Amino acid sequence: MLRRRLRTSVALLALALPLAACSAAEEVADRAGGAATSAAVDVAEREAREALCPLVEDRQVSEQDRERIGAAVDVARAAGVDSPLLDDAEDLLGTDGTPPESAVARLADDCAPTP
Repeated sequence: MLRRRLRTSVALLALALPLAACSAAEEVADRAGGAATSAAVDVAEREAREALCPLVEDRQVSEQDRERIGAAVDVARAAGVDSPLLDDAEDLLGTDGTPPESAVARLADDCAPTP
């Protein structure tokens, strides 16, 4: 009876080890995937900043600038970026006609280098 229990325990252990290894491998893969996603979002945010900031540097926004701002926001949002910079860009785009100076100033302030 003891031998049968021992054999059953060994058999169960033999089955459990590969499952545990698979679970550990899956966990590592999930962490790696999360890190890659985070890095991609960081790159997209940096690219959005590089696309948006020169457009409001002079605190003047033309219709062509608005189109470029809209395109940059769309690309960044599609990449998963969620930032105050994009929020302020969307506020600027949400206005009809010439955007208010306050909306342009907020976006330009977002772009100002931090000391």
